[in-house]
Amino acid sequence: MALNATWYDAATGSAPPADAGGRGGTVAPGDVVQNVAGVDVAYDRSGRWCAAAAAILSWPHLRVVGEAVRLGPVEAPYRPGDLAAREAGPILGALRDVAPPPDLVLVDGHGLAHPRRRGLACAVGEGIRVPTVGVAKEPLVGRWAPPLSARGAWAPVQDQGEMVGAVVRTRADVKPVFVSVGWGLTLTEAIRWILRLSPRYRLPEPLRAAHAWAGQALRKAPALTNAVLCD
Repeated sequence: MALNATWYDAATGSAPPADAGGRGGTVAPGDVVQNVAGVDVAYDRSGRWCAAAAAILSWPHLRVVGEAVRLGPVEAPYRPGDLAAREAGPILGALRDVAPPPDLVLVDGHGLAHPRRRGLACAVGEGIRVPTVGVAKEPLVGRWAPPLSARGAWAPVQDQGEMVGAVVRTRADVKPVFVSVGWGLTLTEAIRWILRLSPRYRLPEPLRAAHAWAGQALRKAPALTNAVLCD
């Protein structure tokens, strides 16, 4: 399926090399992916309980076809730059529970764009062995030029001389998102999939669905109230 988007680097006007900022390259754009998972974690206000949600959306229709939620106590303290220790376990549990199994996973967090080049999306991808992309609302490392204002515009995120991700405009004139590879695909593929999966809003539809499921499950859980979603 052709993608109606303009691919360009805001600085150079060109696409990156096929393997730039990536790990492997197992996703053929547009034809082998049937189900896409979004995963997110919500916490109650006390910070003691969490809900990890996996929402499966069909491609290309973007309809919810499956969901699973893991509820339980938070097992690791929050440490900046170490979200994987806190969230990878619950997320992998939800992904093991969900059906149908995903062909691609989107994680609310970073992948290679991480000080140790192993963010939450890397830990999730390595755990489930399914191509995984990190999508974050704010940067963690690196330097970049602002992408142009058009939908589909992007700029590379560079850190210590390495291209670790991209800042991508999913909606015209709206704040971009930070995309990096978690496992099993190239950065070029990751950018294309994020744009395909974001037809109307800033965040991809699978992540929006997971965000809603996690918060709803936590608010409805017995004895747990005032849930707030992770930022």
